Amino acid sequence: MASLKVCAHPYATAAYEYAKTDNSINQWESSLEILAAATDTPEMQAALLSVHITQIKCAELLIFTLEASSTKFKKITAITNFINLLAEAKKLSLLPLIQIEFMELKLKNDKSVVAQLVSAIPLDAKMYKNINEKLNAKLNQQVDLITKVDPSLLGGILVKIGDRVIDGSIRGQLNSLATELKR
Repeated sequence: MASLKVCAHPYATAAYEYAKTDNSINQWESSLEILAAATDTPEMQAALLSVHITQIKCAELLIFTLEASSTKFKKITAITNFINLLAEAKKLSLLPLIQIEFMELKLKNDKSVVAQLVSAIPLDAKMYKNINEKLNAKLNQQVDLITKVDPSLLGGILVKIGDRVIDGSIRGQLNSLATELKR
C-alpha cells in the first residue's frame, strides 16, 4: 500500500499544481472524487485487470462517467488529458489514491478549516469573535465557524472540527462526572 501511495503522489502533486495555477482546484477536486468512486467499483476494477479491455477504453469509460455524473462538469481538456496520461502509464487504478493525495495537498495548502460551534444560547458578536480568535491561535489556521444553538447543552460550547470534538459544555462535564462516579 505504501508503494502505491508513493506512485500516486507525483500524479496528485502535478494535478494539484496545475489546478492551482489554472484556478480550478474545486473542479479538479470534484472530478477526482467522481473518478475515484468510479474506479473503486468492482466492475471497473475487473475492467482494469482484464486483458481484453485496454486502459484507453477504461479511460474513455471514466471520462464518460465523469461527464454523465455531473451536470456542472465542463469538458476540461486538462482533466481529460490527465486521465489519458494515467491510462497510457497503466495507472488508472491509482485514481482513488491520487484523489486522497490531492485532498491532503489541498488541506495542507489551505490555511483554513470549517468548524461547527454549538452553544446552549445564541452567541453575541463579541463572544463569537473571542472564540474564533482563540481557535485560530490554537489550531494555527483560519477557522470558519458555523454556529448552531442546542439548548440541551445546558451551557458552555461544543466545537466540532472534522472528527475532533472540543467539549466545553455543561452536559459534557456532567456526562464525564457520571462516568467517573460509576468507576
